[in-house]
Amino acid sequence: MCSAVMVGELQSRLDADTVLNGISITAIDPGAMGGTGLVRRGNWFTRTILFPVIFRYLGPLLTWYSANGTIRTISKSSTDVVNAALQTDPKLRGSYLNGSELQPMVLEAVDSRKRAMVWRDSVRYTKLSKEETALTELS
Repeated sequence: MCSAVMVGELQSRLDADTVLNGISITAIDPGAMGGTGLVRRGNWFTRTILFPVIFRYLGPLLTWYSANGTIRTISKSSTDVVNAALQTDPKLRGSYLNGSELQPMVLEAVDSRKRAMVWRDSVRYTKLSKEETALTELS
């Protein structure tokens, strides 16, 4: 949810900035992938059975059955990320992709008050200063 809220808010701030308004932001959910090493600190079952064995064999089948399903291959997800990064389609500005599918934003993610609150609190929690960003407006 935070990614969905932040992608829209950051895009609106970039669009309002006279120097940075040519930058496009797109968030992407790559799905769950086996073989990445992301679960190296997970519990024993997840680390030794679920990801290296079950996801290894089930991933390609599930990706074939539902390309943007919960479980995807590394190849599918990496292709989706590269394709999203190279897109110039204006409809992707400030959008959220589920794999290769454009995902409609939930109401909370388009609520300007909630987006501003998440932005403001993120700037405060990270102690982001004007010297650390090219954005002209942080608040």
